[in-house]
Amino acid sequence: MSSEPNPYAVSPATTSVLAWSPPSFGRPLKLALAVPILAVVAAVLVQSLIRFPVGSPGASLTAIAVMIGLAAEIVPVSIAVVRLVRNPHLRSRGIITLTSTAALLLLLGLLLFVALAFRS
Repeated sequence: MSSEPNPYAVSPATTSVLAWSPPSFGRPLKLALAVPILAVVAAVLVQSLIRFPVGSPGASLTAIAVMIGLAAEIVPVSIAVVRLVRNPHLRSRGIITLTSTAALLLLLGLLLFVALAFRS
């Protein structure tokens, strides 16, 4: 027997790498994507059902709720898109639908903000 180390032996450092599990989408990220969507939809439904007059406190609260919902979508949408691009095994129909709905809502909010900024 020789005293040379086995070049094919697995070291403790590589076993921790082999035991690494791929990142999951996770329940917190799903909630962070879904809750602001529900808040924006609820605010718009309340506005359409009650029909607050322009400039009333109710209309102002609706606008604030929509803007908070859109602002709350910025970070989770970015994280979700990066995870979906980097990890193809996370791509399921439900996750893609949730992420794309949140991204579309965010883009529509940005478009509305830009339209209101350039309104004369």
